[in-house]
Amino acid sequence: MKMLSPKNEIERENGFLIIPSQVIDWLCERDNPPVRYLTMKNILMLPEQNLVEDRSKLNSYPVIQGILRKRDIFWKTDKKLYRKYKGGYWQIIFLGDLNANGDEPVIKDGCEYILNDQIWQEAPAKESTNWVCLIANVARGLANLGYRHDARVKRIIENIGKSIIKHEGIDCGDVEFSLVPKCHMALPKVLMALAQYPESNPMVDQAKDICVQQLLEKRIYFYVPKLQKEWNEYKENRVRKIRRASPQSETKSAIAEVLLKQREKFMRPGEDSNPKDKWLRFGFPLNYNSDVLEAMRSLLEADIEYDQRMSDAIHAIKDKMKPDGRWNLEFSLNNRTWIDIEKKGKRSKWITYYALLILLKYDRCV
Repeated sequence: MKMLSPKNEIERENGFLIIPSQVIDWLCERDNPPVRYLTMKNILMLPEQNLVEDRSKLNSYPVIQGILRKRDIFWKTDKKLYRKYKGGYWQIIFLGDLNANGDEPVIKDGCEYILNDQIWQEAPAKESTNWVCLIANVARGLANLGYRHDARVKRIIENIGKSIIKHEGIDCGDVEFSLVPKCHMALPKVLMALAQYPESNPMVDQAKDICVQQLLEKRIYFYVPKLQKEWNEYKENRVRKIRRASPQSETKSAIAEVLLKQREKFMRPGEDSNPKDKWLRFGFPLNYNSDVLEAMRSLLEADIEYDQRMSDAIHAIKDKMKPDGRWNLEFSLNNRTWIDIEKKGKRSKWITYYALLILLKYDRCV
């Protein structure tokens, strides 16, 4: 990455990425303090000592303020911490994604409230990957809010690593009878959580490597089997027939026996899979699912060097750039959260920032 040039532009030689000065100016506007701070820190590469004032204003972002105004609901009176997308877990995730300053007492209180929840304390220790998407999301949120070095968060991330190694990826009930043997959509979430571990750890590093290799093996988002649609139709028909014919006590085992026996007929080992089209709809923030942008961001945060299997994803990001050098928000959780974040179909500072950050790292290699 290069420092800001005298013309207020970042340029790459030999025909690589050029960021117009108006895009930099737009990202540095004061209406979005987190994007302004991140742009100056990670794109313009200004030293942290020059950004003290900007860091102090992170939580003045209206979206962060809108979330915190409801804190007495989701961190005190509401017992449904899991509630989409307004429960206490989700606010930790969102505030972390929004780069909120976790030093603020009300945010610290919220983090402690989540860490002291009994269910949250017990779930990560089971070394199951059924809930790893939620656990990884919350662990990442806590780490982003200043809890990276906290022994409780480190232990959670270590347990995530153990479960990934034990299951050689992400086992999930939702993919039990899928043609995809392991969950792919949560890999970026898990990788970003593992990348938050503050020091070298062989177990965490091994788990990271598993996530990275599974992402790269599928060229980031080419993970939908060719016959997935046909298999889904067959599976639904068989399940209906078995449920009509079998006593309730035998239904589950009968379904499993038939589907596991027939699944191999729809699998084609070694054949390229189809792209996951929904991963080409860029959004911020996201839920359990990921997209190409977040997947590449997870590789960036894990400090993974360029691999040619990233090239399709990098081209997909570049193809989404508008003529003015910006990107649109294409997927949104608006109307489901406490406060809306940007407008769907319009230019997005969050998407633009992350797209530029990824291209500055990897585009020169394609």
